[in-house]
Amino acid sequence: MLPFLGVLIHLIARGKSMASRDIEQTQGADVAFKACMRTPPKAAATPTAMEKT
Repeated sequence: MLPFLGVLIHLIARGKSMASRDIEQTQGADVAFKACMRTPPKAAATPTAMEKT
């Protein structure tokens, strides 16, 4: 019972900062994803003689 109470108190005390960090991380990942999607893909390399067989 005591560990459960400690976790509950911790979430109440730190919940807002956890949420703000989560939002910042999500926004950073979204920016990185959009930047990745904007760059055109590299052309595929032509197969070598060994790969053709």
